[in-house]
Amino acid sequence: MVADPKSMYQKSDTISGGTAGAITHTRQTGQLVGGSDHIQKGFDSLRGLQNILSSGTQISSGDLQKISYMLGELQKALSGLVAKKK
Repeated sequence: MVADPKSMYQKSDTISGGTAGAITHTRQTGQLVGGSDHIQKGFDSLRGLQNILSSGTQISSGDLQKISYMLGELQKALSGLVAKKK
């Protein structure tokens, strides 16, 4: 599970938008990004962000806005897809 939202964005990203951008790119073009469709990472990141929000941890308003934005982007990118069972 991705617990660190920063792992969704890398300096080496070739597609803008982090993990959500990579998923969207693959869905639109059929081309993998860095050899992956990033879908599993997207679902893991989605759960990780939801866990952060539900953990009761104190979150600054700025961080809350960032997490909410990332959740929205991931939800759009993953819309209509089903997570693989582990």
